Amino acid sequence: MKKLSNIEKAILRPLLESFERKSGNRRVILAAEKFPEYDLNMLEKKKLFITGLDLLVGRDLIVYEWVKFEEGNLVKRVILKEEQVILAYELLGEMTQNQREQIYLSELNGYQKMVCNSWVKKFLDDEYKFISDYKKWSRLWPKTEDERQEFMKLLHSIQDEPDVSLRYLSSKLYGDSKRLEKNYRSKLISVARKYVPLELENDEILNYLGLEMNPSEILFCGDMKYRLKNHVIDAGIHIYGTSVNKETVIAMEILEVGSKKVLTIENKATYYEYIKIKREDELVIYLGGFFGKTSRLFLGKLEIAQIKEFYHWSDIDLGGFRIFRYLSNVLKVQVIPKMMNPKIYRQYKNSMHDPLSDANLMEIKSMLSDPVMAPLKATMEAVLDVGMRLEQEMIDLANN
Repeated sequence: MKKLSNIEKAILRPLLESFERKSGNRRVILAAEKFPEYDLNMLEKKKLFITGLDLLVGRDLIVYEWVKFEEGNLVKRVILKEEQVILAYELLGEMTQNQREQIYLSELNGYQKMVCNSWVKKFLDDEYKFISDYKKWSRLWPKTEDERQEFMKLLHSIQDEPDVSLRYLSSKLYGDSKRLEKNYRSKLISVARKYVPLELENDEILNYLGLEMNPSEILFCGDMKYRLKNHVIDAGIHIYGTSVNKETVIAMEILEVGSKKVLTIENKATYYEYIKIKREDELVIYLGGFFGKTSRLFLGKLEIAQIKEFYHWSDIDLGGFRIFRYLSNVLKVQVIPKMMNPKIYRQYKNSMHDPLSDANLMEIKSMLSDPVMAPLKATMEAVLDVGMRLEQEMIDLANN
């Protein structure tokens, strides 16, 4: 059979798209004006459109109707002959819905064998249902198979990979340091935002997944001994604080923590000021914002070392409350807030000059009913009353 002309393809594709979208037994009928090629203001285009219709009628793929009393001049509507859709797809050189479904599900089955991470597995299970229902990939996936394979490499790598820089991982996966950020960063964030059970901003999501712009390290100060291969290291001798990198955290075995309490601090400048006056029974850790896998591993090893009291100090604002909730969920213990009480907040009321947005206040209000946030409920109510942000750096450590 003779190949389809361009005008035939232009008419047939919208009809098949409508066929794929339809539900029930209704016929596929499109009004003539739905076709861009049917231009009443350009006589030659209209004639070409009608010629295309006649060619498709000759192939037994469609029928069409004229406007009453305008036969041979104005087309009213075009009707797809649904018993001929398989032939229509063949002539277009495209797959039918069922063919696409089988190929897409086969591709997805290959991806499902690659994962063990629970949220990635849920993402793939949901995609299986989406393809079965709609015969296409959801918007969370790249459009081409090659790009989907590259995206799956990324999802697979973050299951077990410790904290790693975006550009290093991009080079490792794709031989291009910028490809991950350019092509897949936004897709990854969209998927994680839907399946990771935490309310995080974009960069915070990446940190949670262990992807960072710069190498991670843990800053801490306090009485702790740990084993590193054949060496026992007494971190307590570093009375002005010390740090360990990702590899050390992975390899270390915490032997003893002389400090009875762990205090995590959001801001680095505040961490350095606080360790100058810290109590002997405290192990103080600079946590940053929404910390990644290295910090979670370090905190997990402290839990194994039988540390029972975890304190946290953040800015008194939405970000600080989010970090407190995140830390509580990660540790699965009730974290105790430090210097985040309503008395301290109101003490600096006249010094605060950074108002919180209505959206921020609404989110803080929504946290009031969260049991994890109970220790900060009175503080959040004070923030809702005053509506201002109190940063850690404003608090006088000598008097608190």
